[in-house]
Amino acid sequence: MKISTSPVLLGAIWSTVVFFNGGHEQIYLGSADLMERNLNRRIELLFPLENPEHIRYVREDVLETYLRDNLLAYKMQSNGKYEQKQPEEGEQPVNVQDRLMHMR
Repeated sequence: MKISTSPVLLGAIWSTVVFFNGGHEQIYLGSADLMERNLNRRIELLFPLENPEHIRYVREDVLETYLRDNLLAYKMQSNGKYEQKQPEEGEQPVNVQDRLMHMR
């Protein structure tokens, strides 16, 4: 993973946005994903997480769960098309929505 000296969007997962700024991690939460359809004709709010425990939870629990999802997630192929992920043989199925609902 490359860390830039200027703010760079590393990942956008619905309402979670992760930035790296000069090697200093910054995590912002927002009211919607940052897509054009959500930014035209309405106001969206982004706010930084500042509590280290909240940052750790979002990075290590929430974001990692999204990245392990192999039932609801899609992966972009080199041709630009998306293919739904499937559990590999012997791999535990992970449904991010179900997992997050039962985390706490």
